[in-house]
Amino acid sequence: ISRFLYAVEASPDLPTASEVMKTKKNSTPEEIRDQIQENLDFIMVSMKYCVFDIEALRREIKEVEKGK
Repeated sequence: ISRFLYAVEASPDLPTASEVMKTKKNSTPEEIRDQIQENLDFIMVSMKYCVFDIEALRREIKEVEKGK
């Protein structure tokens, strides 16, 4: 969860799409596509960490319940 929270906390500092487009007015479609792909990759990795952390928490909860 800490990795996911880090990604969420970092998000407000990231520029919005409109802010990025203002700085990239002369960008080629390929450059814009690459930027979008980088952002999507970051989101996918963040989501994978979230899923891994959720699964780890579920395992920990089961272990705690077994110990009661």
